Amino acid sequence: SNASAQIDSNSNASGAAAGGGASCSSSNSICGKVVYTKSRFVCVKGTHTRAFHKKFAELYKAIYPDTKASAVKFGLKFDREDPLKLVEKQREYQIPAGCLVFWNPLLLHGQVKSPLDAPVEYGCYLGFFPAGARPPYEQISGKCEREDRLGSFQDGRAPELWPSFDRVHYYPFRFRNFPSILKGYIDKMDPGHPSISTRVTTAGASAPHLVPLVNPAYLPPVLSVLGRRLLGAEDWPGAVGAIPALGGIGAISGGIGAIGGGAAPRGGPASKPKASSLRARARKG
Repeated sequence: SNASAQIDSNSNASGAAAGGGASCSSSNSICGKVVYTKSRFVCVKGTHTRAFHKKFAELYKAIYPDTKASAVKFGLKFDREDPLKLVEKQREYQIPAGCLVFWNPLLLHGQVKSPLDAPVEYGCYLGFFPAGARPPYEQISGKCEREDRLGSFQDGRAPELWPSFDRVHYYPFRFRNFPSILKGYIDKMDPGHPSISTRVTTAGASAPHLVPLVNPAYLPPVLSVLGRRLLGAEDWPGAVGAIPALGGIGAISGGIGAIGGGAAPRGGPASKPKASSLRARARKG
């Protein structure tokens, strides 16, 4: 399999999974996160290799016979066999504020579920992959992928889609079905915050909602030559044709490391996360 997998928080299931494939999972792409506040990173070490993904597909295909080879994501079930004991092998790493974490897109990774009364963790996910405009991006979003990424940096807004072609949402989309959970997060925000809003459900009821915060004073950072190359706005020396690198979900983040030099990733002691708070999802890209 060429898929990467992501352990998803706020779930009652646990495990790790892989399936499908996309160009973002190629060996010349990279995932990362800028950690603004103290955070945690969960992964299953050693699951980034092609050999592992091949073995996973062989061992788990019979256990999940209804899962299509083209599936973008799915979760492992507690009541089913786990031949590689992936749930047991998950480890949690404490990441101090101000760090920049990088990982291979093929690595099974994710975050731990946080209690509702815990402080909100802030960070910015980013990724780099070969530049270009993949046709499915425009088919789904109606926008050219490369232009949307550059527009993200220029205008200070989020792109339309993740590299996996999933739509970018301002808050977890499933919260639309559980407004009480979203309200729990809204209650942590300052009263009158400009992002707090309401929406009308299909049943005609009013539900809590959050809208992106527009910064009218936003100006794109002045990037170094390296920053412009990482962003995809300038050719690398010797490049022929397409620019060889383009910022992922946060194109603006492509310039953060170039401006500030990037924070050296530091991981705290590893510990085993609670299995009941995790789920794994296989994701294209």
